[in-house]
Parts: sequence; structure tokens; C-alpha cells
Amino acid sequence: MKRLYTFLMAIMALTLLSATALADHDIEIPIAGTAGTEYEDLKGTGNIFDNGDGTSKVVITLNGADGPSPAHFHEPGDCGANNPIAIPLEPVVDGTSTTMVDESVDELLESGYYLNVHLSDKEISTVIACGDNFATLAYEGDEDYDGGEMAEMPDTGAGGMAQSSNNAAPMAAAGLVLAGGLVVLQRKLAAR
Repeated sequence: MKRLYTFLMAIMALTLLSATALADHDIEIPIAGTAGTEYEDLKGTGNIFDNGDGTSKVVITLNGADGPSPAHFHEPGDCGANNPIAIPLEPVVDGTSTTMVDESVDELLESGYYLNVHLSDKEISTVIACGDNFATLAYEGDEDYDGGEMAEMPDTGAGGMAQSSNNAAPMAAAGLVLAGGLVVLQRKLAAR
């Protein structure tokens, strides 16, 4: 019985550690059309998924962007800064783009990059949408954050720094069920 108890404790610990690791990494960044232009109604997200090996998958979804529209992470700054390109991303075509990058989510958040989507290769100077400075977004939930309001986003069930689709909640629930089972098992062992 003690072996079973030890085994269940190990499973519970691993489950809770896995849930915590997942909850800390996948992020969603709002992307909004350029204000004051014909593109201001564009809305979307930049989801960044940590691969756990120092790389990330960046998935851009931008409603109303047919493309191909070049997309890039730009050197630290905010939307409108027109800073040099830091990391080129796959163009947005039919509203989506997926790119593997050689930086973890933590590295991207610390970078201060912002994301631009441009009209076309020929009209690269026309920015149709932007996702603001990652470092700013990283502190959105912090009570000391004074970076202003986030762009209004469509109801996707997730916001600024919300967790992108991961299994943290089910893993945490499984951990709680295991913990309850361990308490019952421990009481049965103690009663013997």
C-alpha cells in the first residue's frame, strides 16, 4: 500500500508541475488595425506557443486580411515606431500565418518587440495592423502597470495575456482528484 501511496504522490506532483509549466508560457497578444486608416477595423491575435526547447510557434489570425501581407517582429518599441525588423514571420494569407521562431516565449516577452502586419511586399511601408510591445503586455495584469487600455478585441474567450489553448485546467483538476484520493488512502492506511 505504501508503494501505491508513493506512486500516487509522484503522479500528483508531476501533474501539478506540468500544469504550472503550461500555464506560464502560451500567450495571446491582441492585434488591431492601424487607427485612422481604412484598416482600423482589422482585429486579430498573435498566439505564441512555447515549444519547450527554446523555440516558439507564432500563429497570427487577422480577420479581414486576405494578403499575402508581410508580418514581422520589430526591434523594441510600440506600434507606430517604425523600428527595424527583428524577426521576419510568414506572411498573413487568408487571415492566418504560422511561423517557428528560435526564441522562447520568455525571450520574446523580455525583448520589447512589437508585431507589424504590412499591406504587401510592394507597399511594405503601409502598416495595416499591429500588436503592441510585448514587454508592455507582459505587465498588463500587474497593478503597477500604467500602459493604458488594450485594443478592443473580438470575443474569443481570451484576452491580452490570456492562456492560449493548453491543458493546464484539466491537469490541475486531475491533480486535485489525485490529492483527494491520496487523503482517503492515507486515512485508510492510518486506520489499520
